[in-house]
Amino acid sequence: MISIKIKKELQQFSINADIKTELNKLVLFGPSGSGKSTLLKIIAGFFNPNQGFIKIKDKVLFDSERKLSVPIYKRNIGYMAQNYSLFPNLTVLENIQYGIKAQKIKTDPLEIQQICNKLKISDLLNQYPKKLSGGQQQRVALARILPIKPEILLLDEPFNALDQEIRESLRDLVTEISDQYQIPVLLVTHNLEEASIFAEYIILISNGSQIESGESSVVFNCPGKLTSAKMMGIENLWLIERKINSETVMVNGMVIKLKNEILEEHTHLGIRAEEVMILRTNKPLRNNIQENILSGTVEEITNRGKFKKVVFQGINQLLIQINIPDHVYRKLNLQIRNSIRVSLKKESLILCRST
Repeated sequence: MISIKIKKELQQFSINADIKTELNKLVLFGPSGSGKSTLLKIIAGFFNPNQGFIKIKDKVLFDSERKLSVPIYKRNIGYMAQNYSLFPNLTVLENIQYGIKAQKIKTDPLEIQQICNKLKISDLLNQYPKKLSGGQQQRVALARILPIKPEILLLDEPFNALDQEIRESLRDLVTEISDQYQIPVLLVTHNLEEASIFAEYIILISNGSQIESGESSVVFNCPGKLTSAKMMGIENLWLIERKINSETVMVNGMVIKLKNEILEEHTHLGIRAEEVMILRTNKPLRNNIQENILSGTVEEITNRGKFKKVVFQGINQLLIQINIPDHVYRKLNLQIRNSIRVSLKKESLILCRST
């Protein structure tokens, strides 16, 4: 169990966080400069919040009411920043042993060997950090943390400087370590793809404040707030003009039917660009795409590598972004100013509130 509720006043903004989960793979997500790294350092114990508490598993690390603050060296937290902080004058093995010796932890040499084997650094033990690649240094930094059996791993954007293949490999390795050793991991990132792959639980933060948090599948697919929806990469978001009934709204003069009941607090309707379906004239309509059909024209086509970004304008002037995989785009043979029809499937629509 991770239970954190803190407030910290800073010169630029206030850090506010309220996290409670039993899940092990957590992501702290937000833009650069939003306070993610600061929150991580507060949890690690580099400095204290003004008020609140921090509890990891059964151990209270900070409680303002009880005037309790466990020193950083007693928190048993594995903290890893982007620069890895390896000692350049020590070999890989000496770097790994440093934390164990500093904390006077008794460790079976066989356990160290098993960790090195798992991280694939056994053949690097006599090397110095300057001889290692970024990915190898990352593995050594992990190997230095694991023998102390940390209560939690705090990873501050550790994969940023690595190329994609190594980044993916190390992310998978951290997932495997978390599962095998049952160590909670709190990963800081501003990369949405990385967050979506790793997270079981996600905390969205902007300007120091926690915007929304919850199980990742819920926050990614059904964000509750407009700000969260934008952070989660939902490209199409429109103001609801009128609520016709509990499952029907009007947007830009278009009547749209919903799968979920609309509540009084809902102010905006959205859909991911990849969920918008272009209808083919030579194919019959399936039941789930017979509603919310809009006619219009293709206004813009932009290459995005593995997909094409298409901007569609409906006859009611509603602009919709559509992301189409390359193989589908080739079949459709779309051109600028083509007249097409699109479907906004009810099950793909999301409702959110402005605040």
